Amino acid sequence: MQQNPDYIKSEPVVTLHGVLVQVFSTGVMFTGPAGIGKSECALELLTRGHQLIADDSVEIVRTGNRLLGRPPEMTRGLLYIRGFGCIDVARVFGDQSIRADSPIDLVVELTPWQTAEVSDTLFVDFVAEAILDVTVRKLNVLASPRRNLSLLAETAVRLLWLEENGEKDAASELIKRHQKAISLD
Repeated sequence: MQQNPDYIKSEPVVTLHGVLVQVFSTGVMFTGPAGIGKSECALELLTRGHQLIADDSVEIVRTGNRLLGRPPEMTRGLLYIRGFGCIDVARVFGDQSIRADSPIDLVVELTPWQTAEVSDTLFVDFVAEAILDVTVRKLNVLASPRRNLSLLAETAVRLLWLEENGEKDAASELIKRHQKAISLD
C-alpha cells in the first residue's frame, strides 16, 4: 500500500460519509444514506479489479484546484459489509486492491428508488457539487436491490471521460435522429 503524502497532514481536512474507490484510475466517491449499498458496490468493483481507498468515512483535503481523499487511519484497508462482516481488503484481494489516497473526480450519490422522484430522462445529467470550494462532477443514481451499481459506476466513469473530451451524449444523437425521421415524413 502507498504511504500518505506528508502535505496532507498540514492541510485542512473535512470528513464526509461515503466510500471512495478508484475506477479505471478515476476517483469515484459514493454517497447516500446508510445501508443503500455503497460498500457492496465497492466490493463488487474490487472483484472487477478496481481499488478501494476509503469505506464509510472519507477524509478530504484540497490540493490546488483538486480534491484528494483518503481513509481515516482506523478504517484504512478495511471494508464493512452490513450483515456480513469486516473484510481486510489487501488480505482478501491482494495489496494492489487498495490505495492510500486518490483524487476525487466524480461523486455518485445513491438515492433510494422508492423515495426518489423518478423521472424518465434521456440524458445522463452530471451536475456540479462544491466540496472545500472545489467543484467536482456529480451524478445522482437511483439504487434498488436489482440494479447493478458497480456496472453503472463503470459506465458513469466512461461517460464522464466522453463528456470531458467534448463527445456528444447518446440522447442528443437520438433526438437528432428522431427529428430527421420526422422531417422525412
